[in-house]
This record gives sequence, C-alpha cells and structure tokens, in this order.
Amino acid sequence: MERAVDWESLFSRSLGWTGADGIYWILLSGNESPGSGTNGRTWFVFSDTFIGEVNDSGERLPGSTLVNSTLVG
Repeated sequence: MERAVDWESLFSRSLGWTGADGIYWILLSGNESPGSGTNGRTWFVFSDTFIGEVNDSGERLPGSTLVNSTLVG
C-alpha cells in the first residue's frame, strides 16, 4: 500500500471533523474508470467519525464524540 500524501493533508485537522475509518468514495458521475474522477464530484462515506478537538500530541480532547455512518459530498 502506498501513502497518498496529497489526500492526507486535506484530511489533517485539529478541530471539528478530526478523523474517520471505513472510508469509501462514490463518483457521482457513475464513471469509475481510472482518471475519471478528476473533474467530477465525489461522495465520501465513513463508518465511524470523530467530531471534536485534537491537541498537538494528536490526542482527542474531552468533549469529542464518535458518530456512526457519516457522508461528505
């Protein structure tokens, strides 16, 4: 498996949406051929999602919550 550094920087956050697992994406064009998602819209579906604040050490702070099954478009 290869790291996607460009994507990591998009999802690196310390407040609000701070992480998730079970990540899937759906190209709204319906075209899933390689390179077809470059200019289209995509939905991201997550299993468990953390909402809250993360400190400089990467620890979730009190008050953070775990939400099941979220969608971002």
